[in-house]
Amino acid sequence: MKQLSFDDSLAGFMSKYPDLFEEFRKEAGWHMDWRANPSEVDREPCWPKPFPMHNLAREFLLRFLGVRCIPDDWRGIEFGCKQTGTARTLKETNPYDAERFVLMEKWHTERPPAFPIGTMNDWMIFLRDDWSTITISYCWKDFLLTSNPFEVIDEFRQNTDVIWSDPKRHIVVSNLDQVPASLIGSVYVS
Repeated sequence: MKQLSFDDSLAGFMSKYPDLFEEFRKEAGWHMDWRANPSEVDREPCWPKPFPMHNLAREFLLRFLGVRCIPDDWRGIEFGCKQTGTARTLKETNPYDAERFVLMEKWHTERPPAFPIGTMNDWMIFLRDDWSTITISYCWKDFLLTSNPFEVIDEFRQNTDVIWSDPKRHIVVSNLDQVPASLIGSVYVS
């Protein structure tokens, strides 16, 4: 099956989440021709130890980096990881930590790790190279798995519990073996 281009995928997401994209336009001035400065994209993520950015994350950040949509009635989203707020604790983790500790995936040399693309207050969204996302709470207690980043953003925007009520998509971390050592006793408290 042929993979859709970034623009075709984005057009599909715009059709699926029209109210969310309207909010991006209204609150943040985002539009289809939005382009971030490539040198700013190259500085993502703002981690002490940078790691490789996969192509989809690069294209995504070129189209959304710097978009900040924080309306009064929901948590809001800021694309890029310069202003990580309370989610700064996630900078202590390593590239494959979410996939390895929580999803129990082995390290893959054939694909890059999920890449951080934005924050929602104390949550960080990590984009995988197939559009799926892992959204992690700063204290490593909750993980939300979605097919694309707009799905989780829209769930927060609408304040629904579709993802939260699905145990395959909302993972509650209660096993210390699933927590990076750097977080135990600091932000992660059992």
